[in-house]
Amino acid sequence: MGLSDQTLNIKVTNDGQLSEDKHTGIGLKNIRSRLLMLYANKASFTISQQTIRVAAEVTLPVEAVQFSSQPTHN
Repeated sequence: MGLSDQTLNIKVTNDGQLSEDKHTGIGLKNIRSRLLMLYANKASFTISQQTIRVAAEVTLPVEAVQFSSQPTHN
């Protein structure tokens, strides 16, 4: 996870192999659609094969991320 002046980057990796239809799953389509709806072209989601690991990365604009030292209550 990283924070720059303009973006928050979150990357998760795990052992495994991507399937042939890696970009056609409904969950992946939903993630991309929501990011586009909420942040226009300022956010992104990628999934890739990295040797023997699969990596998923989300990038969000910093102005969309609210940081608070107070706990949230639902």
